[in-house]
Amino acid sequence: MKFYEKIFPKDVKIFLFTTNKYEGENFHKDYVLKKTKIFYSDYNFFKLPFVFRKFCKENQIERVINIGCHSSGFILLFSTIFSKRDYLLHILGDIFHLNKNNFFNRLKRFLDLLNLFPIILLSKKTITGSFSDYQRFIHFLGEKKIKFLPGPVNTDLFKPKIRDEVRKKLNLSNNKKIAIYVGRLNYLKGFDILLNLIERNPDILFILIGKNEYPDFNKKNFNNVIYLPSIDNKKLVDYYNAADICLFLSRKEGFGFVPREAMSCGTPVLVSEIPSLKILGPAITTPHNLDVVQKKLRNFFNLPKNKKKLISTKSRDYILKECSEDSIKEDYQSVFLS
Repeated sequence: MKFYEKIFPKDVKIFLFTTNKYEGENFHKDYVLKKTKIFYSDYNFFKLPFVFRKFCKENQIERVINIGCHSSGFILLFSTIFSKRDYLLHILGDIFHLNKNNFFNRLKRFLDLLNLFPIILLSKKTITGSFSDYQRFIHFLGEKKIKFLPGPVNTDLFKPKIRDEVRKKLNLSNNKKIAIYVGRLNYLKGFDILLNLIERNPDILFILIGKNEYPDFNKKNFNNVIYLPSIDNKKLVDYYNAADICLFLSRKEGFGFVPREAMSCGTPVLVSEIPSLKILGPAITTPHNLDVVQKKLRNFFNLPKNKKKLISTKSRDYILKECSEDSIKEDYQSVFLS
């Protein structure tokens, strides 16, 4: 939403419709919106589509778009019936990546896709941040209907800093090997593998930032872990820069902001070989195999300084070209406002 406020012309009015579940939420100051008018509604599954439709009519909304889960597609569709209003469907997750080892998960995902396709077909445009999903979509829906837009990374905020200075600021040793992970601590994010890495590598300090959803983590008493449930973006930039490498072993990801933010800071990344992450040019990729991940992590720390520096430079350059706010601004304006 902050990106939208930056790129949309002054004569474009922006509204955010959400539920009172988030009203009064103590968000970080990073997320304060300045131009957007926010409307909170009571959450009622049956009434919400009608409330939203009325809201759109009263505020003369011409186009609606989701910024959360694409399961809200029906509400978008309902708000436009018998009106001149249209909607864009923004698919933020990876909808084609199925769990091959679980029949019921595969069946559920298949049924979700069947429900989603009518919403896609009736949309003005459907946007995806997953390039692999985009390639699948265009085969049967065409390039006019489906648009690929990578998520925006604020490269002016997420930028390289002098590592020794940042470590001193954060009271971290200059001689310590440091790996960082940012995100929810759960199985889907590959935290089971990360937990084993922590046990196998007592000489590496692991900085973990995110909500803990993994019960076994509470049972451990690690000496090589710094755990922070949440921090603001400015401090996150410092931690990215303090780390030697960022680990992101997610099993499912639509776009993957965390490794891209780290790369924007010039921090090398080790990521899983899933569609949205294996395309990250300078990234070190790995299958979900603990022994392979362990080997690649140790190999990275054994690299000479000049090779680590080269990965760092290439990582920053890649993000500047792929998804910096400046590089994708015109694409967003074209898709959203035309």
